[in-house]
Amino acid sequence: MRSARHVLAALTCGVLLSLLRQPLGGDVLGAVAADPVRAAWLRGLALAAACWLALPLFGGRRRWACSACVAVGFAAHALWLQAWWWPSTFAGFALSAAPLAALAAWLGRAERRAEPDAAANAVEEDAARSPASFATVVGLAAAAAGAAFALEVLARHTRLLGLGTSADDSWQACVLLVLVALGALAFGALCCGDARATPRRARAGLALGLAAAAALVVVSYAFLARFEQAAALADALDRYGLDFSWIGSAHAHLVLASPAFVAPAFALGAALAGARDRRAAGALALGALVGSIAVPFAYASSQRALGLADAHASAGGARWIAIGCAVAGAGAALVALESLLRGERRGWLVLAVAVASAAWPWTRAQRALLLLSPWQRAPAEPVLVIDAPAGLLTVEPLPDGTLAAFHDRVRTTPDAADEGADRRRLLDSLDALGRPAREVRLLFVGQLTPARQHELDALGLAAWRWTSPLGAAARELSAALQGGFESAPERWLEPRAARAALDGSAASEFAPDLALAMPALGTTLSSLVGGRARRFAPPAPRAIADPGGRVAIAIWRDAGSDIAPRALESELMSSFGGPEEWSVATWIGAPPPALASAGGDARLDAGSGGGARAAWRRVDGIQRMEPGRARAHLAAQTLAHASAPARDFARALFDLYSAQVESPQWESEELQLELDTRVLESLARAAGDGLAPAERELWSALARVLTVKREPDLALKFFEPLAQAHAPWPELERAVAHAYLEFDMPAEALAALERMADAAPYDLALRIDAAGAARMLGDHAREVRWLRAAAAIQPGRADIERLLGVALVRLGDPDGKRLVREALLRDPDDAELEPFLGPGPYPAPERGYAPHTAHEHDEAH
Repeated sequence: MRSARHVLAALTCGVLLSLLRQPLGGDVLGAVAADPVRAAWLRGLALAAACWLALPLFGGRRRWACSACVAVGFAAHALWLQAWWWPSTFAGFALSAAPLAALAAWLGRAERRAEPDAAANAVEEDAARSPASFATVVGLAAAAAGAAFALEVLARHTRLLGLGTSADDSWQACVLLVLVALGALAFGALCCGDARATPRRARAGLALGLAAAAALVVVSYAFLARFEQAAALADALDRYGLDFSWIGSAHAHLVLASPAFVAPAFALGAALAGARDRRAAGALALGALVGSIAVPFAYASSQRALGLADAHASAGGARWIAIGCAVAGAGAALVALESLLRGERRGWLVLAVAVASAAWPWTRAQRALLLLSPWQRAPAEPVLVIDAPAGLLTVEPLPDGTLAAFHDRVRTTPDAADEGADRRRLLDSLDALGRPAREVRLLFVGQLTPARQHELDALGLAAWRWTSPLGAAARELSAALQGGFESAPERWLEPRAARAALDGSAASEFAPDLALAMPALGTTLSSLVGGRARRFAPPAPRAIADPGGRVAIAIWRDAGSDIAPRALESELMSSFGGPEEWSVATWIGAPPPALASAGGDARLDAGSGGGARAAWRRVDGIQRMEPGRARAHLAAQTLAHASAPARDFARALFDLYSAQVESPQWESEELQLELDTRVLESLARAAGDGLAPAERELWSALARVLTVKREPDLALKFFEPLAQAHAPWPELERAVAHAYLEFDMPAEALAALERMADAAPYDLALRIDAAGAARMLGDHAREVRWLRAAAAIQPGRADIERLLGVALVRLGDPDGKRLVREALLRDPDDAELEPFLGPGPYPAPERGYAPHTAHEHDEAH
């Protein structure tokens, strides 16, 4: 009975330790980045509760069982129960944590009353005869605070070796707790004595172990520094048959986190075996709380925007680890001095370890550790680095030349390919509001970029402001994204003022009608053998407290993110930038008219406003989240809860995303997409009742897919009727024109392309396609006109000049041979051009259509 109660109490403490972690969510600003101070308080309170409630429960040789049970309880919640039970709001934490803490306390206290144990009572009697002095309690608390502080700093760096999701944090914490339990089992008796050791002996061992744990964090920090180089990280993974594509998986965390944590975890486990009475446990609880909550304040005091060279030269986390070691050493020295005053020789050993722990980190060179996604094919070269309380913030160029912001190596701003989807989310949100843009006052929550600022300015809004939970750091990032200066500082709204505005406070300086929170973009990985890199699931917010009021608030989530709704009783608002760029919005605050008129409750996020219709949960807490699996899950939930008018569209989504399988990485995204005709048939049935914005966006995305896949029969069957019924529709009309070319019908294709030209005056590809259709018709005069129109948009483009030279030669224009000669000078191996230098006859134009690829476009530049 005694053992069962103690095991249950320790398991409950483990669940509490996992539960009290702040995910994205809680409030609207928390949907973008978690509040670091709140997160630190929650971790500190959880650690304090575990120390106070669990550590004194086990005595004798089974002291390691306490750490083991806590680890099992943590893993049970973090890797399984978390999917169903993980609050994000203050009320949710309070309602969940208080009963757990009360249960753990009752299990411990009830046992001692009902079934006293002789060994346990002997320890308590010894502790009562020689209670810890005030100086010892203070020393133990300081040693615990220093060790907790140093380990928190180390954890900030180890999480950069994952995908930035809660699953990564869970796996790394599980590794640490298991190693702590093993350390208690292997070295607890050596450090703190066996069951017959006096309380003073145990407390001396506790202080020694805490000081050693803090000092060994320096070793772990130096170990992680190896992974700044891609070769060292690749070698560590390759020893176990892994490569960079495994980053974020359980296998990679075991391989990378275990050696990083093993030394301090073993020392910490050995130390915890000495917490045998309530005073020692209370000192540990206080120290763990103080050490945890001190971390964000420490980083806030030293927050600076640095270039890459200055960031490498700064002390970074090494300085904070050294400070943690100094605090732990000072605390252990205080305990040692008390032992020495009592004439105990063990005090000299504790004092030596304490002095070494405090001094050793300061004898080493202190250098910042920057783990900048070493798995990337091209090394990251940030133009700005900020080590902020919320994590590592950078601005760095992407392969397409776009500057992007990263938060703990998760990209938070769109690249050139994502900007279209980003714009669609903005426009869809405005459409749902049902009011002209000139009447809307908008609050943008997230990271401002030049493209986003341009779109917001171009909409002609009545007014707009932006804010971010990152505060001043977000403004630094925005300035770096805009070339080094903040172009519109008057648009910034402080987070506190933004929260007041969202709550509808009369004292707010800005009263928005609409607020938007955009999703993160995830992390890109590739294998060592090459192939197209894959983007993995970004972190996404869980429940958001409904502030009520008059502001309509759209919380956008990537449909491929690591959480999805458990159940739906009203529809999500979808937006598509492409088949793999599906995002969904939930609305809180004042429901927008477009959703309110459809009936049902538009508040899908759980919150204080009541009427919650969806609980957001992790799709899979154990395996690394891949976007395809998450989209399939969300599509299944959407279909299961779809109303009759939306059922065909929901069926199309389910058929589309449930059919996706792993494809060769060297194929393009369009070729990798599995597209069954059932998807198109369901979409066509849904279009019979009118087209919603999301349906139109998905049709437009699928038009590009069928064009690249070269399936003109499906394009003519499904796209042509829709394009005629809902004209103008450039994406579908272009796909129909390409289908005409595939079927050797250039006259119809040219007519369709010419109709679209006036509405797209800067569409280069359209003019090249029109020239190709005229060439197939043999109308080289029209071909020349279209090619010259294309050249006017982008002068000097080599492929256009080559085509123009050939067309002019066919027309007998002497300038054509000059262009052909210049093309041959650029590419002497272009044998197809050689006949056009002679008098003729010339080869007949090729028939058919070959879609342009991104690779060809890059070569042309």
